[in-house]
Amino acid sequence: MKNKSSYVSNYKTELSLIRAHVELLREIPYDKITVKDICERAGVNRTTFYNHFQNKDDVFAKNLHIWKKHSFIKNLNYPENATFSDKLKVYLTEFFKVLYSGKEDLKQYVENGNINYFVAIYTEFFFDDFVILKNEEIDKNDVAQNIISSFIVGGISNAGIWWIKNDFKTDVNTVVDILMNSFDFLF
Repeated sequence: MKNKSSYVSNYKTELSLIRAHVELLREIPYDKITVKDICERAGVNRTTFYNHFQNKDDVFAKNLHIWKKHSFIKNLNYPENATFSDKLKVYLTEFFKVLYSGKEDLKQYVENGNINYFVAIYTEFFFDDFVILKNEEIDKNDVAQNIISSFIVGGISNAGIWWIKNDFKTDVNTVVDILMNSFDFLF
């Protein structure tokens, strides 16, 4: 049985590898990053890397899991008797504020050709949160539900990319109002 210090050490090593991966994403495209690069940046050897992850995609997945675990959606305050539309507006406002707070990193990701990384993170992130906002599960067999959900989630992710590419020139409330107006026909 592992002791507490062993768990802490493993956790710190994983975080170090994830942090190295994120730092590299600021500098080079995802497809150019190698396990060797991640190990060198984290200051660990390949054996240590493979004790924690199978490949660089596994590091990406773990990072996504951490993001989802700390999702801000659970801490949002909605008005009493809020509709789905009300909740979505609060959510989007907070989401775009979070993007703005990390704008330098996000600009680097996009400038280095890591748009797919951004879309993958936020699309999965949104899809899970979207289910929470709707307060119901999305039936995997309901084609219409899946298409509409994917449309909304993809639209939000791509609006975020547009905002990043345009140097955050449009204020958060304007971006959210435009998105909400475009979604009116769905609600």
